[in-house]
Amino acid sequence: MATATAEEVYELPAAAVRTLTQPGLRLELHCISISHYCMRAKWALQLAGLPFAAVHYLPLAHVAGIKRLQRRFNQGPGAATASSKSPSATPVLAIYSPQGEPLSLVANSTLISRYAALRAAAVDLPGIGQQLYGPNLTLALPAAGAAVDQAAGSSSSSKVVGAGPQYEAVSQLELRLSGTLGIEVRRVMYHYLLPRWHLAGHLFSANASSTIGWLLSPLTYLLSRLLLPKVMAINAATAARGMQRLQEEFDFFDSVLLTQQQQQQQGKKAAVAAAADGSSSGKLPYYLCGPQLTAADVSVAGLGGYVVGVPAGQMGLAWSPGIEDMPKELGHFMQSLRERPTGQFILEMWRVHGPLLQQGTKRA
Repeated sequence: MATATAEEVYELPAAAVRTLTQPGLRLELHCISISHYCMRAKWALQLAGLPFAAVHYLPLAHVAGIKRLQRRFNQGPGAATASSKSPSATPVLAIYSPQGEPLSLVANSTLISRYAALRAAAVDLPGIGQQLYGPNLTLALPAAGAAVDQAAGSSSSSKVVGAGPQYEAVSQLELRLSGTLGIEVRRVMYHYLLPRWHLAGHLFSANASSTIGWLLSPLTYLLSRLLLPKVMAINAATAARGMQRLQEEFDFFDSVLLTQQQQQQQGKKAAVAAAADGSSSGKLPYYLCGPQLTAADVSVAGLGGYVVGVPAGQMGLAWSPGIEDMPKELGHFMQSLRERPTGQFILEMWRVHGPLLQQGTKRA
């Protein structure tokens, strides 16, 4: 697991900071089309009401695309995070001026989520984007003279910081999810899918973003089948260990949800009524960090969607294998997670708050 700390990860380049209040920005989210980390970033951007164009790659094919993007913006490789040590990891948010001038890149889904919340607050967008990390999300300048440097176009950066118990709870859960649930879901799913052309090969080809990508998808699949197990340490032993870790993570989040359920039921009778009517109000009766939706909920739902069998259409995919298509052992494992409180919470998050339901949000 990568050893990057939250402080190292959550740092915005000065160029990105200067864009927070700039009107008319053009945003591009460069992502692997089937990546659950990229789904988390898409979700946060849409909850914040920020318009963006998605630029999709297939696994491995993204490396050349991200390197081209880094050269275009004259920015170096991305830093290691809790979920990836790759300098070409996705997602990457490309920020352009209204005239198309490259301004800045923001890499890492958790940092993109924070950028989205900060921009939603800076331009005072309505909706729930500003509440993703609580009311106290802000920037800490790196040094006493940094304000002058920022105005002068320095390449320094500013830490994204928060305060209060809500921010601390959200940030801790988010980092935990990046380094456990996200990694193990990827490892387990790839272990079972990559050896099977009718599953992984079809997943790649169905979600290629262009004719060229579709034509090259068999090659991309074959290279992924050969290289990804080596790069990501995917084998029978690590997959079995990953399944055990996923069970343990679901144990943990089941307990978190139970605590929130008890607190809400004790504090608000309305929460009990909302639970009984199936969340028809467009809001779940309780969330991981209290009565309001936060980035922690987006993280557990985005990173856990595959392993509980969220339908492809809800995740914005042209096709992905359902539980009934999976190898028997994996299918039984997914069904067992799906039936647990955390699994049901993930399904409800996608049903009630999923990115495809956010199209009516006002845009910046």
